[in-house]
Amino acid sequence: METPTVAVLPKVSELIKTSWTSYKKNWKNFLVLGAIPFSITVLGTIFTLINTFGHAPSFIKGIILVITFLLSIAGTVVSIVFPLVLIKYIKDGEENVPFDSKRIYKDMLGLFFPLLWIGILFGLICMGGSIFLIIPGIALSGYLGYYQYVLVTDDTRGLKALISSFYYVRGNWWGVFGRILALGLIMAVIVLPVVAIIGVLFVLMNGGFSVENLQTLFGTTQVSASTYLFQTLFNLVSNAIGLAVVYPIFTFYSYFIFKGLKATKILPDEQGQKKARGWFIGLSIFGAVVIPLLFISMIVLLSFDARRKSSESAMYQQQAMERLNEAQNVYSEPSTSTPAI
Repeated sequence: METPTVAVLPKVSELIKTSWTSYKKNWKNFLVLGAIPFSITVLGTIFTLINTFGHAPSFIKGIILVITFLLSIAGTVVSIVFPLVLIKYIKDGEENVPFDSKRIYKDMLGLFFPLLWIGILFGLICMGGSIFLIIPGIALSGYLGYYQYVLVTDDTRGLKALISSFYYVRGNWWGVFGRILALGLIMAVIVLPVVAIIGVLFVLMNGGFSVENLQTLFGTTQVSASTYLFQTLFNLVSNAIGLAVVYPIFTFYSYFIFKGLKATKILPDEQGQKKARGWFIGLSIFGAVVIPLLFISMIVLLSFDARRKSSESAMYQQQAMERLNEAQNVYSEPSTSTPAI
């Protein structure tokens, strides 16, 4: 395999500045794009609250459960394709394509099954790499993680999309990882204080700091209706901020990294990709066969160990009962000794 080309990627400060500037120019359109998954989440939450706290007849609750289930499926599908929607919007903007949210969603929903298949291959390959310890699996996830961008920008599907991502990132793994990590840390520094303030306000509103309030805050105990509503509202606000602000900025940031990689790298021909394809097919087979077998083996061993312990416990209980019966027999036998005069 040839020596990988090392791309000169933009600095973190430049990526953040460019991403923020691009977001400010397009934030209204991101609100429109995020409105669809957010609306599905709101509707699902409303029906869940009605079913939880309402006093409707059982057949009405059954209808609500069916609607909630269908909304959960729709929400799952839309959440899976939402990253593609953001990437497609950015790509269209670079090509001066007029904004049309319906067209973007329609096109990206058409990629749902190809995306799902690539995601399955991605998971199997990373699991297959993890059989050689966990670090290779993490490394592979970094190499293959741009498959969504490849799918949208190159219209490349299946294993070929993962191979393209591998060659784009190859030679720049640490550069890509460091830049993504830097953005994650910066966002954590911004978001965590806000979450902490909301948590403190919640605790103070519910009588101050106590073990019960902290357990309620972290969801380890059953909560009252008012607390449940507060948590639901907090989740909706967090979801809205994520869809309208965090995800778009992160997508811009990652897109500019991908753009820097793609501008420098030249993908090898079919013959050049043959070795990578063989490795990925082998790792995916490992992930699909060996990992489940190891998991099943662990379950079987744990089951045998549980049965052994249960058998030993039953044996000890039987021995204890036998000793107890012997002791009772000794005390219940009539005395044969001659009474003292």
